[in-house]
Amino acid sequence: MYQKRISDLEFAKQWLPDQQPQGVRSRPSKGTAASYLASVHLTLQDYPKAYKEAKYVIDNKTKFGYGLVSDFPDLFRAPQPGNLQEHIFAIDFLGLVSGDGGANDDIMAPMTGIRGADAPKSGWRVAVPSMAVYNTWDSRDYRKEVSMDDRAMIGGVLQPYTVFVNTKRPHIAKYAHFTGRSNSEGRYSDHNYAAMRYAEVLLIAAEAAGEVNGATAEAIGYVNEVRARA
Repeated sequence: MYQKRISDLEFAKQWLPDQQPQGVRSRPSKGTAASYLASVHLTLQDYPKAYKEAKYVIDNKTKFGYGLVSDFPDLFRAPQPGNLQEHIFAIDFLGLVSGDGGANDDIMAPMTGIRGADAPKSGWRVAVPSMAVYNTWDSRDYRKEVSMDDRAMIGGVLQPYTVFVNTKRPHIAKYAHFTGRSNSEGRYSDHNYAAMRYAEVLLIAAEAAGEVNGATAEAIGYVNEVRARA
């Protein structure tokens, strides 16, 4: 099955355009195919090939229109532009639009939202991380504040997670803060969800390069590029 995936992705890399019209990221390009090739090779622990494909994407980032957004929360601030530079492949939802069979029914915000909280952070609390995720995350990391809610407005009063309904742990925050057009639970949002981001390609390149050549300045540089943005 993996060999078939590799064959399909190599064919796609050969024949897809460098960019889709208007740079839209919900349709694939050569860079999309190469990014997924890098991921597949990394999964198979073929580090030289994973590095080669990730480096191809990095070296051609201008041609493909890729880069890191300057502010991490912008990745989760709906509505995003359809050509957000960090998105290599995205699933594009349209706010307050529904269709047959659950089409366009985006339920990430309610699944991660805080049951009983004031809108727009209210939800079903289906997906709540363990305390270890929160406790081991360095509080100096800007992404922790953006990605986790350890307090919320409940009945107009700011409450700590220790009194959250049902699940008394910090909840995932990034999908519920800025949902654009949506209902009160954040459902049917304007989010463009990244299936693959340029940051992931940098980290694939770092890991693969580290496996091949050790902790070189190049490998460390890729990691620090992602960290510095946050």
